[in-house]
Amino acid sequence: MNNNIEAKMTQWGLATVSDNIIQRCMESASASADEYIKAADYLNRQGLEVVHVPNFDYAAHTSWAPKDSPLLKEAQTRAGGLNAIKANRYKDRFDDGETLKRPPIEFWTGEETIPGIGHTRTDAKRRSTNSVGPAFFVDLSAKSKLAQRAIILEIASYGNKESKDDRDLDSMSDAAKQSVAYWNIVMEMDPDADASELALKEQLKLRTEYDKLSTDEEKEEFRLNWHASWMDARYQYQFRNQGERTKIYKVAFTEARFSPLKEEEWTAEGLADVYTRFWPNNEWNPTEWSIKEKPETSVHQFITGFATHSRNYRRTVSDLGWNYDGTYTVETMIYGNPKVTNPDTRAANIESHLKVLTEYNNNARRTKWGLPEYKKVIFLQGLITEDDDSYAYEWNTQHRRFDQVK
Repeated sequence: MNNNIEAKMTQWGLATVSDNIIQRCMESASASADEYIKAADYLNRQGLEVVHVPNFDYAAHTSWAPKDSPLLKEAQTRAGGLNAIKANRYKDRFDDGETLKRPPIEFWTGEETIPGIGHTRTDAKRRSTNSVGPAFFVDLSAKSKLAQRAIILEIASYGNKESKDDRDLDSMSDAAKQSVAYWNIVMEMDPDADASELALKEQLKLRTEYDKLSTDEEKEEFRLNWHASWMDARYQYQFRNQGERTKIYKVAFTEARFSPLKEEEWTAEGLADVYTRFWPNNEWNPTEWSIKEKPETSVHQFITGFATHSRNYRRTVSDLGWNYDGTYTVETMIYGNPKVTNPDTRAANIESHLKVLTEYNNNARRTKWGLPEYKKVIFLQGLITEDDDSYAYEWNTQHRRFDQVK
């Protein structure tokens, strides 16, 4: 590497490179660049070259990882994934001409491009009419798949934490997701084949010590002690309470993986984020989109419990329309059933409820009686487990059925 800034032609366009290119480019954004300083230090220790592409076209780039890429999902360190609300706000600002002050750090695996820092800004730039802007790139194509994963997840973990003034800190579910991702690398590695990978040095040490243990009790104690150290290193200001850490560990390592996700654990922003994840050009705002509050609207949004809606799905919407002159459609979010703890049971319940709503929408007497149509339905994540998620469905007027939105 070189202390001097040099020009270099890359597959992403003309770039500049030096051994401290991130720090140099982030000098004007130092107040919010803690994660970049950590990233630069880590990448330097790994011997990885970082290039700065000042005029990268995010929209024209064709090698972005698909949304269902397992590595992309892991790299989006939030348990809920990409923050669609913030991405839309960024897009609007970029469309209005705002420049990208904090370039995302993008990783090339040899097959796909994955953001390490700046998922939200990357998504916004890809969709913006103002799609050209700066980006940092790191080529990992010469690394093993597991090393790529370790590097990207390490960089991704630096975002949105380690600051006393940060207003967008990780939730306990986020911390659980990140700790599971790290531990999975430890358990999936081949100590012999991966011994030469610098990025896996810490994981190799853990795995070597872990393999020396003979009983399940010893292995569990080892993982518990590792988790405490991992939390100390990752969360300087958050989760200092032992009760919180115990819960995070249980969520991460199966003891509470199938506990119901309670209604009170959802925030208004979290609900809105789930909605825009499936319909990024619309919004979840049940106060604004309510024929109770604003009879002139043609859409009514409401949220309800699973058991309540199963019993009252028709009465709920019919009661709304007694004093409503006109037609409207319904969009609803449905909390998970707190009595269901099995993913298979939950899936069967969702399928059954969709069948009921399909029959309701197709009932000829519905239009005769002036009852609304269910247009969008979201079954919110109901279980604390990686095996569950929020599932969205939209009414297909041509085929008269609900199609899943992914």
